[in-house]
Amino acid sequence: MQGSLEKLVNASRPEEILSTLLSEVRAVLRGKGACLFEYDPARDWLQMTLILSPGYASDPALAPDLQPFTVGISATQSRFWRQLMDTRRPFLIDAAKEEHAELFWPGTRQWHIESNEPLAVGIPLAVGDVALGFLGVSFSGRIDLSDADLNLAQAFGHQAALTLHMLRLAEVAKQAALAKERERAARQRVRELSATNDALKRALDSLSEEPDINRSISGILGSIARDLGADHGALWLRDPATDTYAVRLVYYKGEFVDARSGHPATKSWPLARDLRWRSHIRRRRPILHKVAELPDLTDTDRALFTRLGIKQLLGLPLTLGSEVIGSFTLRFTTDQFFSSERLALAQTLAHQATLALQLTRLAADGQEKERVAATLLERNRLARDIHDTIAQHFMGVIVNLDAGLTSPDLKTLAHHAEKARETARSGLEEARLSVKALRAAALQTGSISQGLRKVIDACLENSQISWTLSVPENLPALHETVEQEFVRIVQEACTNVRKHSGATRVLVSLDYAEQAFRLSISDDGNGFDIGAPTEGFGLIGMGERAKRVGATLTVSSRVKEGTVVRVMLQPTPDENTPPQSSIKPDARDTGSAIF
Repeated sequence: MQGSLEKLVNASRPEEILSTLLSEVRAVLRGKGACLFEYDPARDWLQMTLILSPGYASDPALAPDLQPFTVGISATQSRFWRQLMDTRRPFLIDAAKEEHAELFWPGTRQWHIESNEPLAVGIPLAVGDVALGFLGVSFSGRIDLSDADLNLAQAFGHQAALTLHMLRLAEVAKQAALAKERERAARQRVRELSATNDALKRALDSLSEEPDINRSISGILGSIARDLGADHGALWLRDPATDTYAVRLVYYKGEFVDARSGHPATKSWPLARDLRWRSHIRRRRPILHKVAELPDLTDTDRALFTRLGIKQLLGLPLTLGSEVIGSFTLRFTTDQFFSSERLALAQTLAHQATLALQLTRLAADGQEKERVAATLLERNRLARDIHDTIAQHFMGVIVNLDAGLTSPDLKTLAHHAEKARETARSGLEEARLSVKALRAAALQTGSISQGLRKVIDACLENSQISWTLSVPENLPALHETVEQEFVRIVQEACTNVRKHSGATRVLVSLDYAEQAFRLSISDDGNGFDIGAPTEGFGLIGMGERAKRVGATLTVSSRVKEGTVVRVMLQPTPDENTPPQSSIKPDARDTGSAIF
C-alpha cells in the first residue's frame, strides 16, 4: 500500500495517475491484464480506452483482436454494466459458465476463452451519482479473491473515478476557456480543479509520508474541514458488535484533539452519546442537513446545537466495501451550499481517511498476532522446562522413596530418604532457576562434561543400567545456551531409557569433528516403532530444544534393537547472534577456542 501511494504522489499528470492506478489494481488482484472502460453519457456508450496486458500496447485501438472491446456497446444493452452500477461493488464473471454468457458483450466471451483468461472482475467507477465507467481485471487461471482484496481494489477505484472525473472537468473547462464570453468561468473552474488536485495530493502525501498514521488521519480530515469551511467536526468510529458510534477525534479551530483528553473543545461531544442521525451512512453518500429540519435529532440535541449557533450538519460516511468504519461529521454556523463536485471530493478524501483507519486496524491485528505467538512460544518453553526439571526430579524422589520402602533395614531406608530429600532440594533450585531463565544447576559450576555426568548419574541412579560418558578434553567450548539445551536433551533421553527401554547399558558421547558438534545417546534396550504415536513432551521437547539452538535432532530405533538419539550442530561464526553462535572462547583453554 505504501509503495502504491508513493507512485501516485510522484505521477505528474492525471493521465499518468490513471495508468498507475490500473497497474496497482492489477497487482493487488494478481491479475494478468487490466483495462479501463469509459462511459459516454451523451451516447450512453461503453468502450475500452486503456489496457495494460502482456503483448498489447497501452492504446487498445492498435490491437485488431480487441475490436469487440474498443467498438463498445450501448450501456443499456450491457447487463454487466447495470450490475456494477446497481450494486456499486466489484463483480466477478466467468466465461466458462453458461449462466454468465449474457453478461459478456458480443464477441468478448470468445476472446476470454481463446486467450485463456476466463475470469474477469469489474470495479465500478462513479463520483456521487455520476457514472464514469469501470476497471476490468482478467485472470489466466482460477483465483480466490478475498473481501480484503476487493475492498482495496475498490479503494483504488475511487481514486481512478476522481481522476477520470477531473480529466473530464478539465476538458470542459478547456473548451469553455476557448470562448471569450466564458473566459472568467473557465478560469474559476481551473482554480477549482487546481484546488481539487492539491487537496488530493495533500491527502496522498499525508498517507505516504506521515509515519504516525493517526496524524495522517487528522491531516486528511482537516483538509476536508478547511476546504468546506467547517467550524467544528468529529470523527466517529463504529463498534460493529453493538452498531453504536463513539467520538474519537474532535476538530476545533483548525486542529484535532482526542475526544478523551478533557480538552474544552470536547464538551459539546459527550463520549457517552451515540451518533443520532445516520441517513448519510444508510445511503452511503454525503448529506447536508439543516438542524431545524433534521428529523433524527432529539429535542435535547436540537437545543444544544441552537445554543452553539449550529445551523447545518454535514455527514460523510467512512466505508470500506460493505463495511461501515465510522462517520466524519461537520458543523456549520452559517448556511452553506456545496456543489456535487466539492462533496464528491470530500467523500473521496474521506475514503483516504478510511484507508488509513483500516491500515491502523491491520497493524493492531498484526501486533496482537505477534503477542499471541510470543506467548505460545514462552508457554512451550515453560512446558519443556517443567517437564525436564521439576517432573524429572519428582521421578527421582519417587524412585528413592520406593526403594526405601522396600529396603530390608533401617539404614538403607534412611539412605534412600536422604537421597529423596536431596533430589527434592535440587528440583526446587532448578524451578527457581527456570523462572529466572538462568542456566541449569548442573552447569552452574564446572564444565559441560561435569554437567552431563551429573545429570546422567542422577537419572540412572538406583537402576540396573550401567553407563559411559565420552567427552574429549580438548572439546571447544559451547555457548552457554547450547550447553544448557544439550544437558536437558541428555537428561530427557536417559530418563526415557530408565522408564521405557528395559536397557542394561547407555553410552553418551559428545565430540567435535568435521566442523560440527555431535551429541549421541544410545542404549541396548527394547527400542520402539518410530512411526507409532507417542504421548508426553519427551521427544517433542528434545526436538524443540535442538531447534532452539539451530541444531538437528534425529532418533533411530527398531523394536528389540535399542535406540540412538543424535544431535548435530554446525556453529556459525557470528557471536552477536546467540544462540545460533554456538561456539564461544573457552576460558579454561583459550588456545582451543574456535571462531
